[in-house]
Amino acid sequence: MKKTSSTILAFTLATSLSQAATIVWSGPTVIVDETSIHRYDSVVYATTFGNANPQETITVNSTDVVFQEIDAPGVTSPVDLVTTQGETLDPNAYQGGDGDGDWHSVLDSLAFSGAINDFQLTLDDLTVGVVYDVQIFSTGASFAAGLRGTTWSDDNTNGAGDIFIDANLGGYVLGTFTADATTQDIYGFAGGSQNIGYLNALVLTVPEPSSTALLGLGGLALMLRRKRSAA
Repeated sequence: MKKTSSTILAFTLATSLSQAATIVWSGPTVIVDETSIHRYDSVVYATTFGNANPQETITVNSTDVVFQEIDAPGVTSPVDLVTTQGETLDPNAYQGGDGDGDWHSVLDSLAFSGAINDFQLTLDDLTVGVVYDVQIFSTGASFAAGLRGTTWSDDNTNGAGDIFIDANLGGYVLGTFTADATTQDIYGFAGGSQNIGYLNALVLTVPEPSSTALLGLGGLALMLRRKRSAA
């Protein structure tokens, strides 16, 4: 288990300085079905929050993505979750119509209510210098638009550069960062008129090398071969 819930931690979260790398956010994007899992063929790890099952395996185009529940007994999750306010389970948060029961279970959710710094995620086991994509599913689509939502941030201040997702959208946000440490902090701020936020699931992936980078590597290899031949 890697989840902590305590009001004692409120002051710590509110006053601590984040050492996190800058995250460039995109979205929000509507969930279609399990094919919405970002880069499902390059997953580092996948975590669920609020799922009644310790593990769910989702198959996307013949590729299995294993989601581990953060509170699964006997398992050390690579994701830490610290909350400063109350949290409740919402097993019906996702209202998509794809009919896949396992996928709907993955999107069972924790709902958070309260004040600033409602919850903090810490991604563990990162490699410094590697570029990562983090996909956060944040949906509570059974509620009307504008009532509930979450702002996602790479620091503990809700401001410029952050991204808000309305829980009614039934969607996710995507963030890209270059790890400058073996951990990365992500903060969630409850929003909407009811000040309630959602966290369903998280997927960490490594983007595929760009074609430019591949061309650069090819050119370097050619130069090395020519240098050896000349020698």
